[in-house]
Amino acid sequence: ASLIQPNEIIYLDAGTTTFQMITFLPTDVQLKVVTNSVKHAAQLSDYQIETIILGGNVKLSTQASTGVTTSEQLQQYRFDQAFIGINGIDLHAGFTTPDIEEAHLKRIGLKNSARPFILADATKFQTINFVQVAPVHAAEIITDHCPSDIRKRLSLHTTIKEVII
Repeated sequence: ASLIQPNEIIYLDAGTTTFQMITFLPTDVQLKVVTNSVKHAAQLSDYQIETIILGGNVKLSTQASTGVTTSEQLQQYRFDQAFIGINGIDLHAGFTTPDIEEAHLKRIGLKNSARPFILADATKFQTINFVQVAPVHAAEIITDHCPSDIRKRLSLHTTIKEVII
């Protein structure tokens, strides 16, 4: 959240890791957040942060909007920064997730952002899921911990930032 500047427009993807970021967002500056998460939108509005929630079919297990409507709406927007949650990070498989529709939205969020970030906890490294979202060079990684052997290999392709909460 400290990377966010006044007057920026950011995309905040659905997910538990991206949800944790909301409490750290600045509330004293102009900020616009676009999200595909019902849960995120509610929390953002509680903090009085200007929010656009993407429409579409709500996936009950994640409370994320998905589908053609969501995709078409997201494609219209451009972001200063995007914060994307992910299920797996692997040097060769890239950033992966188990759901095809969510993978599509994550790709759009990354592509339409001037500065894309992947948010992932340490358990996501060396994990591969069904659908590739993007190769590891497509975004910077923000994590709570990246083991040194993995960091050494990944840092040849992207930037890894470790944060302490």
